[in-house]
Amino acid sequence: MTPRTIYYASSMHFKIISLLRNKLPDIFNNDDDVSNWILLRKLACCCEYLESSHEFVTHLKTFYNTVFKEALKRCKNEWSSLGKNQGLWNVSNVSLTYAFSENLKRDFNTNYDNTKTWTGSLNYNYTFASKGIEPFKKWKPVEKNKNFAIVKDFNLFLLPKNISFSNEYSRIFNQRQIRNNLVPDYEFQPVYLKRFDLVRNYQIGYDLTKNIKTTFSAVNKSIFEEGNHGIDRKLDPEGYREFLDTIQSQINTVGRTMDYSHNYSISYNLPLDKIPLLSWISANTKYTGTFNWQRAPLGQSSFGNIIQNNRAINMTVQGNFINLYNKSPFLKKVLGGSTTRNNLNPKTPDGKEDKNNLENKVPEKIEEYKPKKPLDQMTPKELKIHERKKKKWEKRIKTI
Repeated sequence: MTPRTIYYASSMHFKIISLLRNKLPDIFNNDDDVSNWILLRKLACCCEYLESSHEFVTHLKTFYNTVFKEALKRCKNEWSSLGKNQGLWNVSNVSLTYAFSENLKRDFNTNYDNTKTWTGSLNYNYTFASKGIEPFKKWKPVEKNKNFAIVKDFNLFLLPKNISFSNEYSRIFNQRQIRNNLVPDYEFQPVYLKRFDLVRNYQIGYDLTKNIKTTFSAVNKSIFEEGNHGIDRKLDPEGYREFLDTIQSQINTVGRTMDYSHNYSISYNLPLDKIPLLSWISANTKYTGTFNWQRAPLGQSSFGNIIQNNRAINMTVQGNFINLYNKSPFLKKVLGGSTTRNNLNPKTPDGKEDKNNLENKVPEKIEEYKPKKPLDQMTPKELKIHERKKKKWEKRIKTI
């Protein structure tokens, strides 16, 4: 067994900012014969004055980001193969983020105003490096026959192109209590503001063949309902127990869905270039659709939910008539006598090239080098072979 070590790169930011805006009352003086009990009384009055009459603001922020990377040790060959052996369950496909902030404010009219915010995300992304299956590529009956090119180039992919998902949550808790300056012996009940959101994103891309491509993505927005009390374990244990019970009861359903939508698309490029008679035509079609569901407001469920959906079908057909005319020997000679970019070399009535017009002849259009499959689906080895063949092609073109 080859030893493996899990490495992770992380960054953490911790920031505390405290702001105290006040001016101490001038209650102290330079009298040396002030007794201790008077001094203590003045200090107590000063502290009470600060707490009740001056604005006090505290900010606390933390941020944590983690990206996992799996590396093989000791052997250089294993290090070089790190980029090739990225498995589906490799931890380098996962990333985590977490952030926390807290604001505490106090002034003459507010006993305390405490706001806490939690945010985080869990992301996963993986791209498959699969090769398509071409069962008829080396079949002798169709290997050298251009009329069966559509059968020869038949391909199929068994695995999707890429998959990804992300979970983002955001939770806000605010607790505020107004100070009773008219009747100090009576305290107002604190007011709570709570919000717990969870957003889930899913996406998958699947190329059935080189010409048939599909995509699907979905977004689910849900909320977690909390209790009506505080969440302090020490000061309010019953409220904290109510908070845990409500959250645990909603874990199975991953909260209450408030909004759901998904998009999908299917595109198909017709392989007309594989049919000799129709190679001058290019056609493609694309089908897209969307769906959206929205829950009615929680306080007005009688309004009902909202459902929306739509679809669109696009078709494009293009024809290159120069290529069509070149399929006819007569039209090909006619085009050869003109000065178009696709004309033939000027020839004499005997069928030989006219040496007097060789200098004025217009060269035929040179097609660009096309890879056998898209570059994003090639492995590193196939990319090197492609670059080598492309350079040879360019050198040959320059000599023409």
